[in-house]
Amino acid sequence: MKTSEDTGCTEDHPRLRQAVAATFRSLSQRNFRFYFCGQLVSVSGSWMQGLALSWLVYRMTNSPMVLGLVEACQFVPVLLLALAGGWLADRVDRRKIMIFAQLIMIGQASTLAFLTYTNQIQVWHIMCLAALAGTVSAFEMPARQALLAQLVERKYLVNAISLNSSVFNASRVIGPAIAAILVARVGESICFALNALSFLATLAAFTMIRPISAEASSNGKPPGGIKEGLKFAFSTPDIARVLRQCVVLSLFGAQVSVLMPVMARDVLHQGVDGFGALRVAIGAGSLCAALSLATKGSQSTLVKIIGVSSIGFAVALCAFSISRQFSLSLCIAFLLGLTLTSQLSGSHSLIQLKVPDELRGRMMSVWTITLLGMNPVGSLVNGWTASTFGAPVALFGCSIVCLISALVLGTDAMKSQSERAQS
Repeated sequence: MKTSEDTGCTEDHPRLRQAVAATFRSLSQRNFRFYFCGQLVSVSGSWMQGLALSWLVYRMTNSPMVLGLVEACQFVPVLLLALAGGWLADRVDRRKIMIFAQLIMIGQASTLAFLTYTNQIQVWHIMCLAALAGTVSAFEMPARQALLAQLVERKYLVNAISLNSSVFNASRVIGPAIAAILVARVGESICFALNALSFLATLAAFTMIRPISAEASSNGKPPGGIKEGLKFAFSTPDIARVLRQCVVLSLFGAQVSVLMPVMARDVLHQGVDGFGALRVAIGAGSLCAALSLATKGSQSTLVKIIGVSSIGFAVALCAFSISRQFSLSLCIAFLLGLTLTSQLSGSHSLIQLKVPDELRGRMMSVWTITLLGMNPVGSLVNGWTASTFGAPVALFGCSIVCLISALVLGTDAMKSQSERAQS
C-alpha cells in the first residue's frame, strides 16, 4: 500500500528529471557536448594558474601595485587588439583560430612552469608571459564567443551561454580548490604544468567540432569592417546599456579578484588556503547563478535579472570591503559570485540574441573589450589606491561607483520600457 510519502516521492522524481533536462538541454547538441567537456578541463587549469600566479607575484613582491601591473600586462593587449580579433573572427574559420590559440597557450603555461620550477622566475618574466596570454585572448575570446552560436540551434542559445558560464564558474570552484592545496604543499610550478596539460582537452574538442554554419560563414566576406560592429553596439539601446555596465564592472567590480590576495593575507590574516577558500566561494556563487539562468533564463527576463543583480553586487562588494571576519567574508564572497555572474551571463545572452550573425565576431570583440579590456586601467588605479590607502578603502570606493552605475542602469531600463509601452 502506498503511503502519502511514497506518492510524493514518485511525483517529485519526474519534476526533478524535467528540471535537470531543462537545465542541460543544450547538451543534446553534439558540438556543444565536445565544447562543454573540453572547456571544463581547460578552464579549471586556467583558474589553477590564476590563483598560483597571483600568490606567486604577491609572495615575491608584497606589492598590490605589482599585482595590478601584472593584471594590466594581461589585459592591455585585449584592449588594443580585440577589435581586430573580432574582425578576423567574422572572416576566417573560428575553429582554426581556437586550435592555434590552444597551441600557443600550451607553450605559455609550460614556460611559466619551467621558470618557476627551476627558480629562475622573475617579475619581468611573469609580465611578458601575461602579455602573451592577453594577446592570444584578444583573438581567442571573440572567436570562441562567436563560435558558441554555431554549436547549437538558436532555441538552445540562452541555455548554452548559461551552461558555458557554468563551466567557467564550476572551474572557479574546482581550479582554486586544487591550486590552494598544491601551492601549499608542492609549489606554484605544478599548477602551471597542469594548466599546460589541460589545454590538450580543448585542443581535442575543437578538432572534433563541426560548426553548424561553417559552410555558410565561409561563402564570401561579411560586409563592412570594425566600424559597423561599433555602430551596431552603440546604436542598440539595450546593448549599449549593458556594455556601459560591463565597463564599470571591468574598471571597478572585477578589482575584488585582483586585490583578493591582499584581503586574504593582510586584512583577514589567512594563508594560501584561506585565499583559495575565498576564490572557491566566489566560484560557487557564480556556478549557482549560471545554473539558475540555464534553468529559468529567457529573453524576456534578462533585463530584470541584470538590473537586480547589479544592485546586489554593489551592496555585496561594500560589505566585503568592511568585513574583518573570515567566515563572514566567505559568505559575502559567495554573494559576489552570484550577483556578478548573473549580470555578466545575462548581458552576454542578451547581446548574443540581438546581434545579427554577420556581425557576431565584431560584436563579441566589443563585449571582450568591455569585459576585459578596461581591466588594465582599473588594475593600475585600484592597485595604486590599495597601496596608498589600503585594499579595504579601494574596494569600498569601487562598491560606491558600482552602486551608482546600477541605479543609472535601472533608471534607464525603466524609461525605455515606459517609452515602448507608450509607442
